Amino acid sequence: MSNKTFSIRDVSGYATKMRLEAAISIVDQDIQIENLDTYITLPQTIRLINDNSLGKDNDNHPLIDEDTNEKIFRDVATWIYNIALAKLAAEDKIECAWSTKENNMIFWNKIPELDEAQSDQPKPKSKRRRKNL
Repeated sequence: MSNKTFSIRDVSGYATKMRLEAAISIVDQDIQIENLDTYITLPQTIRLINDNSLGKDNDNHPLIDEDTNEKIFRDVATWIYNIALAKLAAEDKIECAWSTKENNMIFWNKIPELDEAQSDQPKPKSKRRRKNL
């Protein structure tokens, strides 16, 4: 099965639409384009397109096929997702650390700390009932 190759004549338009659709796929809601620049800029998206293209046509336009289009989409979505995680960690809303075993960053939810008033309270007794033997 051969994949058709397409020439991207409007790289900026393609990049704008690609990053918007990638962002929507993550958050499943409307996103303002201006806000996307804080996650991935248009030049960064264009760089991903050029880095993943199959080459250039005679007019120096990037060439892609369906597989390349999917890879670019995944790369842009992953970039946005990773920046979102980094922002949450910077805001101290989630925890993160480097995993040498997995060789990447891992993230997890913060455990809310008990305030002093809560920690002095006695723990509630278990409501489990004993079975009569």
